[in-house]
Amino acid sequence: PVDHPSLTTQRFQSTADLQSLLGRCWPNHDLLLMAAAVADFRPRHPAANEKIARSSEGLTLELEPTPDLLTELSDSNPGHGMRVGWALEPQNRLRESGRRKLKAKNVHALVANPLNTISDEAIKPLLLLEDGGERTPPDGSLLKPAFAEWLLEQIEPLWATGRTDTIP
Repeated sequence: PVDHPSLTTQRFQSTADLQSLLGRCWPNHDLLLMAAAVADFRPRHPAANEKIARSSEGLTLELEPTPDLLTELSDSNPGHGMRVGWALEPQNRLRESGRRKLKAKNVHALVANPLNTISDEAIKPLLLLEDGGERTPPDGSLLKPAFAEWLLEQIEPLWATGRTDTIP
């Protein structure tokens, strides 16, 4: 947890909890860094009210997609604030998938993060911008705390002016 006087921690457990939290909080803010999804899928049917007995037949769970909360926020008020998304993708389709998600989610920027670095101490991000531009750290990789600073340095001019073509 980060302890900073300008930050407030909001905890949630489910996609529905986060959806409600974003609905209440986003209208009062102008920058959203949406770094992770709660879950892409959930059980289609609610949990049983009683213990399911073990059997030799096995058990099948039917899943349904959860709402794409970032896309919902973008669609509900596209002119409000700056939205930055994340995409965790295999390295071989990082740029292609990132560009597709940037457009589909209607965000101003998207951090495409290689799947193979998820548990690493460093990140090898590709920052994709809505104007077609892209940025990478000078050495290609940064420790995660340094990445956060680098990312804020990259998006601050965009956030301040509302234009991706102002990023140097």
